[in-house]
Amino acid sequence: MDTIFNLINSVKRKNLYSVINTTLIANPYVTDFPKEYFEGKKRDWTIFQFLKSASIFYLKTYIKLSIFTIQKMLFSMVWRKRPEIENTIIDTFLLSNRVLEHGKYEDSYFQGLYAVLEKRNIRYSYLLRIFGLKCNPLKFIKLLQVLKREKKSFIFEYQLVSYFDILKIYFHIFLYPFQTLTLLQKDKLLEKGNLFNFHLIEDISKQDLLAWTRYFVGRKLAQFPNIEKIISWSEFQVIERSFNFGYRTNGGSGKIFGSQLYISYPTYFNSFVFDIDYLHCSSPHRVLVNGKYYIRKSENNLYKLGVSLRYREVFQFRKDNRERKDILILAPYFRDEVENIVSLCEDIPTLKIKLHPTQQPNSFQFPKNISLVSGNLYDLFQTTTIVITTESGTAVEAVAVGVSVVIVASKTNLTSNPLIDYGKGEIWETVSEKDEVMEMVEKLSKFREENPERILEIAEYYKNNFFIEPTEENIIRAFEL
Repeated sequence: MDTIFNLINSVKRKNLYSVINTTLIANPYVTDFPKEYFEGKKRDWTIFQFLKSASIFYLKTYIKLSIFTIQKMLFSMVWRKRPEIENTIIDTFLLSNRVLEHGKYEDSYFQGLYAVLEKRNIRYSYLLRIFGLKCNPLKFIKLLQVLKREKKSFIFEYQLVSYFDILKIYFHIFLYPFQTLTLLQKDKLLEKGNLFNFHLIEDISKQDLLAWTRYFVGRKLAQFPNIEKIISWSEFQVIERSFNFGYRTNGGSGKIFGSQLYISYPTYFNSFVFDIDYLHCSSPHRVLVNGKYYIRKSENNLYKLGVSLRYREVFQFRKDNRERKDILILAPYFRDEVENIVSLCEDIPTLKIKLHPTQQPNSFQFPKNISLVSGNLYDLFQTTTIVITTESGTAVEAVAVGVSVVIVASKTNLTSNPLIDYGKGEIWETVSEKDEVMEMVEKLSKFREENPERILEIAEYYKNNFFIEPTEENIIRAFEL
């Protein structure tokens, strides 16, 4: 794995076009470069490929910029308030469907933090990343009307990105494909350079408008000297990299806390922050992680223990006296992976499935042996003996409370397994074929029955290494309050 990181880091430069480059970010769900790198594929790029990729990019991105411009106009008609820039900025997501459904905004990414901030009389503003709007103007206006009723301090990119900035973005977009050509490598100087070059060209079409809007948001916030800290949800994707770069290269005085307070995977390459990223100003000043296991060595002391804000129930979980007997599928985010798991589990007489929060039950048809369940995950864990999943951090949550796990290997991508070798063959296993599933379920069930103390020992190890209890003391320590 170090080889691919060395390759990517050797190409990085301290400029915006390098910082936002899709291939260099290496998100395996956006670019196929990591997958094909490990598969040993050979590729060569062509001029035709460049023209096709650039044309798709121009069409898609200019349409999105036009929509953004219209939304900015609508915003100025509905929202008359000036942005309230407090000393502490919470850079987080707003899921528009959830806000419209509940009629209010509640942040689920930093739950538990706000009570501590308010107790210590620390004023804060939300810097909102709005998702789920698409190009529906009525939905956008309804969303703004809901937010206007809130007594919270909100900052929107429509307030910070000016019309002159939009003109600059038009120019940046035009240059992007040609700037990408400057990153092409000679095969003699770089291992697998031809494959890398192929994906540099192929991935031009996958770039997103957010790369530029977030950059200008960072630039504008850098002009407010009262900002002391920015607590930013961070998977170190383009929206975080471009924002960090815009803020730090324009003299922003506040410290950015990149909050990786989630369960990650060895194959989630984009989440890794290196010293070169810090030197190039694309990284946060601190990377807060969910547990001791995720701490990485850094000359600039980038990594620091965070706090598991979204995993409080791992520490509150108590086994009751009911016998665990259920087999539960925890559906991953991607539909094709859900369908793959279901097809592999046809031979299990009875099992349950809990869908990912983004999925609608009426969009699936499950066989008779699978019943759909909902509700609190940890209530389900009380009666579950085996969890079957893939591409899901819930596998670590399950193991941490003593539930065994079967990880289904991906058919289309690198398998994102959040578990480590500790406990393999005892509390968790992987499968790739249908005839292996029942075999592994029986194997893990037998081990549980014969080694209950070992199961508890493994569970405690995962809880202590992958999570940090979200106590008030730990929250204050993590965010330097």
